[in-house]
Amino acid sequence: MKRSVNAVLCMILVLSLALVGCGKKDDATDTNSTSQTGKTVEKETDDNFNKTGLPIVNEPVTLRIAGAKNQNISKSYDELKFFKDLEEKTNVHIEWDITPNEGWQEKKSLIFASGDLPDAFYGMWVLQNAAYSENDLFTYGEQGILLPLEDLMKEYAPNLTNFLDENKHYIKDITAPDGHIYGLPGIDESSPAVTEAFFMNTDWLEKVGKEIPTTTDELYDVLKAFKGKDLNGNGKDDEIPMSFIFNNGNKGIYSLFGSFGRLDTRTHILLDDEKVVFTAMEPEYKEAIEYFHKLFAEGLIDQEAFTHDNKVYDSKVKNEEPIVGSFVAWGLNSMFGTTEVDYAPVLPLKGPKGDQKWSRRAGGLRSKGAFVLTSACEHPEVAMRWAMNYMKKIPLFNLIVDYMV
Repeated sequence: MKRSVNAVLCMILVLSLALVGCGKKDDATDTNSTSQTGKTVEKETDDNFNKTGLPIVNEPVTLRIAGAKNQNISKSYDELKFFKDLEEKTNVHIEWDITPNEGWQEKKSLIFASGDLPDAFYGMWVLQNAAYSENDLFTYGEQGILLPLEDLMKEYAPNLTNFLDENKHYIKDITAPDGHIYGLPGIDESSPAVTEAFFMNTDWLEKVGKEIPTTTDELYDVLKAFKGKDLNGNGKDDEIPMSFIFNNGNKGIYSLFGSFGRLDTRTHILLDDEKVVFTAMEPEYKEAIEYFHKLFAEGLIDQEAFTHDNKVYDSKVKNEEPIVGSFVAWGLNSMFGTTEVDYAPVLPLKGPKGDQKWSRRAGGLRSKGAFVLTSACEHPEVAMRWAMNYMKKIPLFNLIVDYMV
């Protein structure tokens, strides 16, 4: 999803999306100089590395990176013309080890267990664990598995450093307890306040003589009207009144819980008036669960909502013959690539007690570590210069990839 932000924030956002890594060890054995991180590097590398201008290195350097990608990105990154051109300009080659989101947690665990670390990890929330916390970034950093980046940032990322100096609240968020910064952040102050929107098929509404629902009772009535009707006219009983993905931040139903007085999150933990609340223990949560259980039991909710993955879910929603009456997603454009479709947004529904809430989030820090160097990285200065060159050359509206996690 493309967004308009000021010049500095464009660079910060692009940095959070940049595919960055570090080079493999050369054959040189002269170890007379020290990098910004305190690692010993070969003198040959110093002679090969250009602190300014292009190419970044005189002789090619290979950068290795592991990370996750959205399933909508079908091509391998080394097939993209942009990165081929970037390699030609910088003399920096990238070896990709990119895993689809659904398999990333397992792949990441195997990487750390094997000890065969890549030079870098890339991606929004790339070191987020199964509990949706980025604490692993600090844990691995303090164990020496990741490299501190603050000196490299001062040397090769002055714009980023100046931005953080002017917005010190971000520095506090991304700094580990030991005082180091182990990941370049993903920051987007233009990010939409709503990331999970609820959409309904307007063509189906017209066919069953209903309007877009405004209450939870009306939603139930509409879904009942959708069920068992051949609304797509294909002669099959394949209509799904409502679908979503369980345990998904952008395609789940956490905001719909607000109709019962208490919003929900994947962790069931939220801050309410500076008080930490575990939603699953609250009566509002139980009331919402009873409502959704009723929908599920009557076949109004996709019976695979708790098991299908992003790829299957998206294929249902985008099926050539519409089979989904309502669904949750970031937006129509992110799902279909256009807003010219027979779906319209549903405003926050009023619940049985008149509650009408929807999850909102402030723009700003999205990830504490969108680019992370490991202790296997031999030439971090090359990686940082590569990232800065990437930011200078690519405008926000020409991003090849959107948020990849």
